[in-house]
Amino acid sequence: MNRTGPDPLPPLPDSGPLSIVVSACLLGQPVGYDGSSWPSDLVGRIAADPRVAAHPFCPETHTLGVPRRWMTIHDGDGFAVLERRARVVNVDGEDLSDAFIAGAEALLALVREHDARLAILTDISPMCGSAVIYRGEALPERDYQASSGVAAALLRRHGIPVISQRDTASLERLLGQLDPGFTPDPDAYDYVASPWYVQTFLEPAPPSPEPVFEE
Repeated sequence: MNRTGPDPLPPLPDSGPLSIVVSACLLGQPVGYDGSSWPSDLVGRIAADPRVAAHPFCPETHTLGVPRRWMTIHDGDGFAVLERRARVVNVDGEDLSDAFIAGAEALLALVREHDARLAILTDISPMCGSAVIYRGEALPERDYQASSGVAAALLRRHGIPVISQRDTASLERLLGQLDPGFTPDPDAYDYVASPWYVQTFLEPAPPSPEPVFEE
């Protein structure tokens, strides 16, 4: 079970469509905390493919509605929230952990209802992030951790593979399997291979520069 980055893609079914759940904001639905959306061309093409049955859902909106105050995970990640060792807190200091767990459980129920084999979720979200989420206790400074939000963590615990809109190589590979006319870019990479991710989480801190002495 991954804590960060894309999980392996499931095989395409021998018959019938591939059932997937998708963060609704990635398909243009205005369900962000401020009513915004983050449509993804690749995710949209996958969802519209005739060999796919896509089920859009926003677990945050399911329990908290729109608009809602901006929130982050404090003192851990999505796995820790599920274990009650961390909290989801909004900018007003309100603890929303129960609402987040309820939203994640609603997404899991949708997965089971439709026998979904893959989740494409919005990265960096405290609910849906699968590669990077904010480290809320560091606010007002923006700091990040390589891990999963609450819903992504719950799905991963139950064996549902999760990828994000930023995992370009995985998305293109899936689209290539669905559409023989689509050729994946051989230079595409998933977010965990992006320069920012590698420099932030995988490479050791650069050494301090040698001091310069003036006579």
